[in-house]
Amino acid sequence: MEDFAEERYVSEVTRNVLKELIERKQELNRCRKHTLRGSVCMLTGVASLFLYALATKGSLLSDFSFASLQQMFRDPLIWGLTLFVLAAYLYLRAVSIKAKEADDEYEELREEIIERLEELFGEPDAWKHRHLVFRRLEQGHDINLYHTH
Repeated sequence: MEDFAEERYVSEVTRNVLKELIERKQELNRCRKHTLRGSVCMLTGVASLFLYALATKGSLLSDFSFASLQQMFRDPLIWGLTLFVLAAYLYLRAVSIKAKEADDEYEELREEIIERLEELFGEPDAWKHRHLVFRRLEQGHDINLYHTH
């Protein structure tokens, strides 16, 4: 854990548990960033594909048939954009699964800490000053240990 002025009120076990919680929160934030990047890539690809097809193959879109679809997919840029959208979708799906797992792991530990507060801050001084640790975690890492969601 960081160098907290409140560290004198935190036992070694509590410090290790809070350090693990901070690491899980950081992993969750990384996963959320990757999910956002994947979403932006996919939306950009879909928009590019649609606009390119509309601008260059607009007449084929108005006469929508299997033959016009075959002709449209003869264009290498259409293939490239389609593969880009597919790759972005697969990436987004993978990072979304990882983000869900990271969120579950973070929330599980956070709720366990909340349930075990009396054990983790068992000393009278630690219990009396736990709000200082909570405030530091909330301000520095956006971790709320005051209550469960």
